[in-house]
Amino acid sequence: ANHKALQIPEVYLREAPWPSAQTEICTISAYKTPRDKLQCVLRMCSTIMNLLSLANEDSVPGADDFVPVLVFVLIKANPPCLLSTVQYISSFYANSLTGEESYWWMQFTAAVEFIKTIDERK
Repeated sequence: ANHKALQIPEVYLREAPWPSAQTEICTISAYKTPRDKLQCVLRMCSTIMNLLSLANEDSVPGADDFVPVLVFVLIKANPPCLLSTVQYISSFYANSLTGEESYWWMQFTAAVEFIKTIDERK
């Protein structure tokens, strides 16, 4: 349930493979507007953070904990048309993002970019 390139902390692996987060992101193609698609991404991110918080009640999960799990969830879920969805949201909605939306969108797009490079890291 782990990949050497991801380095998911052991404490979080009990929740793997985070099926509720996978289910959420797999619904993204059902939404039509870039805003609705982004809301789907935000719900997935929120689900992951909640699961990480439950797995380790002694500390608040940070980006170093979240991003590897996000990458793992995206790989396992393999949502349809992911790259075109990212491009669609970036083209038509990303300039409107502020605050928390912007933060989660940046985490999400960074995870997608990381996935593109995993094969090169063997």
